[in-house]
Amino acid sequence: MFRIDVLLSLITAVSYLGAVGNGRTRPVRLEAIDEAGQYVETVTKFSAGCDRGVTNLAVEAICASLAVDLGLPVPEPYLVQVDRDIIDEIPDSELQNLILASEPLGFGSKQLPPGFFTWALNTPIHADMIFDALGVYVFDCFIQNIDRKPKNPNCLTNGTKIGIFDHEISLNTKGVLFWKAPWETGGLDDFASPDKHIFYNGLCGSSNAAIHLHAVAERWQAISAKRIEEYGRAIPPGWQRGNEVQDMLNYLNDLISNLDNAMAKVRRVLS
Repeated sequence: MFRIDVLLSLITAVSYLGAVGNGRTRPVRLEAIDEAGQYVETVTKFSAGCDRGVTNLAVEAICASLAVDLGLPVPEPYLVQVDRDIIDEIPDSELQNLILASEPLGFGSKQLPPGFFTWALNTPIHADMIFDALGVYVFDCFIQNIDRKPKNPNCLTNGTKIGIFDHEISLNTKGVLFWKAPWETGGLDDFASPDKHIFYNGLCGSSNAAIHLHAVAERWQAISAKRIEEYGRAIPPGWQRGNEVQDMLNYLNDLISNLDNAMAKVRRVLS
């Protein structure tokens, strides 16, 4: 279900399948075809639907690429090209105009298979889910994703597996008043209670989680400066605005340089 061998593939939409709920970014379901002629169903968002425009798409792409390398349960990410004839299929004129006002490429995630549902409040983290849940928690702490709370979990499950999505507000560290890096004292305050992350309750004080922290750290240690540079090179030129992509890459490099301290802060928060 989840692949870990690619960064971003370019696919072309061939049909419109419908809108996705009432998400603030107004994502859509599209059937698309890849360069090998294989069909894939995606959930795709566009720059005009995002608060920070193309920067949010770049964040999604970088975070998804990083999550793939970390072996996290993130649906396969894509660059999605949508031609005018497909846009004309959409019955909602406002949605048509949103896509027309966006950069030509959208950010797509592979649709999870049937049987997945929204992570509910107080859902137990079963033993076979602990490693993934811990990996996602650390991931959110480190990319500073404060948008996986009980009221908006951005997580699906089928009871034995999870799938995570919507990372567009992450890596927003420049110029944020009173922001502290996760390797600094107080840098994980936004993740240190049950109302601030869906997995906190199930992980805090868990001996199973403590056992897996070393393996999670090893995956992060494997992320090199060269690999982080590759995340940046995968971003389409149309998604790059000013120095924002480079700022994200610089932050990730700083994180890896301070990984031991960051992991120590995670251990303390979950102890």
